[in-house]
Amino acid sequence: MPLPKMFRSKDVRAAYASVLLYSMPRWGKTNAIRTLVEQGFRPGILSTDQGDSRGLQTISDLDVPVIPVDNWDEAQLVFAELHRKRTHVEYQGELIDVLVNDSLSGFGSIWMQQGLDAMGWDEVGVAHPGHDPRRIYAYIPEKGRQTMKALQSLPCHLILLARETLAEEGEGQSKVQYLVPELPGAKLPRELPGWLDAVVFGKILNGQRVMMTEAEGKLVAGIRAPESRRFAKYCKPNYGLLIKAMMGDDDALAALKHTPPTIVKPDVPAPRATQASKSTTTSAKGA
Repeated sequence: MPLPKMFRSKDVRAAYASVLLYSMPRWGKTNAIRTLVEQGFRPGILSTDQGDSRGLQTISDLDVPVIPVDNWDEAQLVFAELHRKRTHVEYQGELIDVLVNDSLSGFGSIWMQQGLDAMGWDEVGVAHPGHDPRRIYAYIPEKGRQTMKALQSLPCHLILLARETLAEEGEGQSKVQYLVPELPGAKLPRELPGWLDAVVFGKILNGQRVMMTEAEGKLVAGIRAPESRRFAKYCKPNYGLLIKAMMGDDDALAALKHTPPTIVKPDVPAPRATQASKSTTTSAKGA
C-alpha cells in the first residue's frame, strides 16, 4: 500500500458548505429556507418531520422539491439515489445544490425506531428481565454516523436543522444545564456538531432573530474559517448568504452581519419653569 500523498494546509479549499443550525421551536428554521431561493440556489428538502404537512406550511408559497423519509429503509433508498450522480445531486429529475434536512431531530426519531425494531422492543422504558434500556443507546450513534457520512459525502451544500433541548452534566450543586441539538442519547448531541464546518445557534436578540456563530459557555457554536475571515458573532438568519460567505464571498460576509435596530429617542421638550422656581429666580435677582 503506497503512502498517502502529502498536501499543504494553504491549499485547503472546501467545495461545499456543511451547516447545523439548532434553535427553539418556532424560531423560523424552516421559513429561512426561502433565503436560499432568494440567493439563487436550488434547494431540496429532505423531510423527516411528522404530520401531513411535515412542518412546511411557512414555505408553502415556494416551489421547492421535498423528499419525504419516514423510516430507515426509505432513508437508505434515498441516500443511494442522491449519490447516483458523481458530479451533482439529482432526485427524480430535480437538480439540488443545497440539501436541507428538516429536521435532524426527525432523523433521531427514525434512528430510535430502527433501534427498537432491531432489539424487538415496542418501547425503551419497558422493564422486564433481559431488557436493558442502555443497549439501544449504544446502537443509535452508529445510525447517526451512517446518516452523516451519507449526507456529507454528497456533491452539494448541506444544511441540517434541529430543535434545541437541555443537556445536564454533574450532580447536585455542581450540576450544569446547557442547550444542545435535540438528538437521542447523550453521545450524539456532543459528537455530531464536530463533524460539520459550521454550527450556528438560532436565538432572539432584542426582539430579532439572529444566528449566533460563537460559543457561549457550553453552548456550541462556531464556523471554521481562517483568522483573516471572521464571522460576526450575530448574523442575519440567511442561509443563502451564510453559504456564500463560507465559500469566500466577502460581500456576502459583510451583508450577513446583523445590524441592531436604530433606536430613535423622541424629542423631549425643555421642562417648563414652575411658579416656585420663578419666585426663586426673582428673589435671587433682587438680592
